[in-house]
Amino acid sequence: ALTIIAHYLDEEGPALVVTPSSLGAVWRSQARRWLKELRPSEVQLVTSTKDAPRPTSKLVIVSYATFVRNKAFTTTFSGEPWKIVVCDEAHNLRNPTSQRGKLLLPVLHAARRKVLVTGTPTPKQASEAYTLLHALRCLGCGFKEWCTRYGAARTEHREAEVAALLLEVMVRRMKADVMDQLPPKQRKRIELQLPASSAAAVKRLQAQALEGGGGRGAKGDSHFEQLARLKEVAAQDYVDYLLGASKEKFLLFAHHLPMLDAVTLAVTRRNVDCIRIDGSTKVEDRPGLVQRFQEEPSCRVAVLSIMAAGEGLTLTAAARVVFCELCPAVPGVIEQAEARVHRLGQKAGQVDIHFLVVEGTH
Repeated sequence: ALTIIAHYLDEEGPALVVTPSSLGAVWRSQARRWLKELRPSEVQLVTSTKDAPRPTSKLVIVSYATFVRNKAFTTTFSGEPWKIVVCDEAHNLRNPTSQRGKLLLPVLHAARRKVLVTGTPTPKQASEAYTLLHALRCLGCGFKEWCTRYGAARTEHREAEVAALLLEVMVRRMKADVMDQLPPKQRKRIELQLPASSAAAVKRLQAQALEGGGGRGAKGDSHFEQLARLKEVAAQDYVDYLLGASKEKFLLFAHHLPMLDAVTLAVTRRNVDCIRIDGSTKVEDRPGLVQRFQEEPSCRVAVLSIMAAGEGLTLTAAARVVFCELCPAVPGVIEQAEARVHRLGQKAGQVDIHFLVVEGTH
């Protein structure tokens, strides 16, 4: 998607990227890394529903939620239609009657270059591909007719028709297709975006901590504790995104009890089965928990203390590890924790390691 933006930006920019809120900072980070011709001020990450496209912005990154709430982003600063539009996790558009669908479809239709990025184009049934295909080309039928043809009355012949339509507009990349090009362990720094109000609070707390040597806030909590709570909310948002984006198993590592509690809550409130191993977990209970995670398909997440579960466990049913915080920041300890999945018995061929970093706190 960034390559397409780079190719057409000079002649057809500015470009619009619409993404889940938890991925906005990642897009900005990658844009700054790969689009070297852009100055930092020309990449606008929208953090408030009160913002609007800036006249100097060549790349505008906005969340789906903000796009729905603020109609200013349906056009460029000058009021012209966007000519380059990218929708990340585009399966969020699968309902054409939703607010997202109603607002984004006209924007996509008006654009000359449009890219829909998703790992799950049809999460449940073929009828859900309608909005994505309709956004990219004229289907010659409405949503009801599409659902009648490809929904409940689905046959192998109809599925073949949908597959043929998708092949006209889709570039599909399976992990197996690129595995030989990737290292067995791929580490990624994931920058999490805070709401504008929280970002301002981070700056204030950091300034107070520098001035007061740590100090305590109005409620008696240390500045560190207040910052930690802001990080916990951002980590919860990312866990929620992972649970919705894929059915794959993954590990969540943290060090402090409040962070472990926060990400556990993010999992359980989605009614997703998980295990948890921390310092309070009895030694005799651990083998059973590991076995459940390894063998039961419904058990998708393992919430783990870096110090209590970073060694000695085999959790190769997962191929993704998420570090919600890096305490203690000791490379050997982190590598030991990574090795819970990156070891003999791992069949995925590649392990993804995500390090969550909250914007403005590093």
